[in-house]
Amino acid sequence: MVQVVHATIPVAPAQVGATEWAEAHTVTGLDVASVDGLQAALEGKSDTNHTHAGVYEPAGAAATAITAHEAASNPHPGYLTPAEGDAAYATLGHNHTGVYEVSGAVATHAALTTVHGISAFGATLVDDADQATARSTLGLGTAATTAATDYATAGHTHAGVYEPADATILKDADIGVTVAAQGHNHTGTYDPAGTAASAISDHEAAANPHPTYLTQAEGDGLYAASGHTHASYLTDAPSDGNEYVRKNGAWAIETDSGGSATDLSYTAATRVLASSTGADATLPLVTSSDAGLAPASGGGTANFLRADGTWAAPPAGSYTLVATLASDQATGANTTPVTLTGLSFSYEANSKYRIWAMGRVAPTAATTGCGFQFDLSSAVTSIDVLFFHQLANTGTLSGGHSIADDASVGVSSGMPGTSTYPVTVHGLLITTSNTGTAQLRFRSETTAVTTCKAGFTLVVEKIA
Repeated sequence: MVQVVHATIPVAPAQVGATEWAEAHTVTGLDVASVDGLQAALEGKSDTNHTHAGVYEPAGAAATAITAHEAASNPHPGYLTPAEGDAAYATLGHNHTGVYEVSGAVATHAALTTVHGISAFGATLVDDADQATARSTLGLGTAATTAATDYATAGHTHAGVYEPADATILKDADIGVTVAAQGHNHTGTYDPAGTAASAISDHEAAANPHPTYLTQAEGDGLYAASGHTHASYLTDAPSDGNEYVRKNGAWAIETDSGGSATDLSYTAATRVLASSTGADATLPLVTSSDAGLAPASGGGTANFLRADGTWAAPPAGSYTLVATLASDQATGANTTPVTLTGLSFSYEANSKYRIWAMGRVAPTAATTGCGFQFDLSSAVTSIDVLFFHQLANTGTLSGGHSIADDASVGVSSGMPGTSTYPVTVHGLLITTSNTGTAQLRFRSETTAVTTCKAGFTLVVEKIA
């Protein structure tokens, strides 16, 4: 019994091929798996007799195909050969001599001028480039380009411009007025030539052609020369600070030590005119019969000076105030009252005043009414104010009133539109022991602006 010993022989993959392995296997009788690294070395290797059919062309196949292609008589039937191109097309620069007329040769085309009935002269027109050239060929002038309306018709006339050849010339009788004969004159209408020049010459030669004016000699005899003086009249005394008197027709410095100047002074409170050198004098007051100074008024704005020279309060029933608003006064876009400048009056203690006012108001919105009230400077017994105006153009009224210092209990509601509308104010003021001032104020009903127009008039009458 033969014992086979399997030994492991190290072999590098690059050191062995299939032939070497077959020989080794034959000699040793070893399996591939028994040799270290041999299995890995043989992985991916091909057999010695393998081929690449279907993957690569055989060597020389491409060169053989190219040689056969180039040897073919017409390898590209989709293209023309030079012979085929020459047969199918004309060369560049060819002409049609003998087939067609050259450009511009129409005039010499025998068939055209004979067969088609075009004369030699007509043929000269055919090649003309434009109208101007054709007109030149035809011998036409500039008249050919003008409109027919530029010329008179053959049967036109000059009626109203020229007399007809057989017309009868007008005679004097035909004119209707007398015609002056040749060589006539204008005696009685015009002066003979030179008449005016002769008259002017005579006028200038006259000794006094304008007797209504003064000659130089006449003027000198009647009037003094400009800038003359009057030595015989009294002149002003010298202004050198000295006192002068007239002495022997001239000014002389005052040297009399016994004389002195008088100074005057006046005291308004006592009406005394005092003299520094003489007696004082008290100026009189005015009376019903004598002129004089007015007595002190005592102040205030209500009293007036009577004819007997005394100050007195106005009698009941007299007007205390008539005042007019000088310019428009607009409110703000709110209900805060504004002062109507100049429409105020002073009231006395324990008195009664009747108040009346009228004027116009202009709202910026038809829905905006207005109000009037008095701002009083002191406490009073009562202040009653009523005001009203139209709400609609058809007669409806709207209004409000005030019964307190600078306050409206109610205001009017709207106006007919946004034009100007009349407003009437009535009032009664009853005072206490206080004096004071009442100022008329104006307000808007809403936050829209409204305007009290210039000319609004306040009338106040003291009735008690």
